[in-house]
Amino acid sequence: MNKVVNVVEGKVEQRRMLTGDYLVCDILCHWCKRNVGWKYLQSSNDDQQYKEGKFILELKNICKCT
Repeated sequence: MNKVVNVVEGKVEQRRMLTGDYLVCDILCHWCKRNVGWKYLQSSNDDQQYKEGKFILELKNICKCT
């Protein structure tokens, strides 16, 4: 996704994924602080740089906060 709302960014860390190494930060629900996904900040591979600035939401982690 290009944009998400009602989230806060967690700490920045280096993460190894199937397509390479990335600098990422977890994104947390603004209300309950549960991890709902991550944001790509920087890619080590030129062919994966299109992911930079994009958000990944994991549907299994999204809850309805009341």
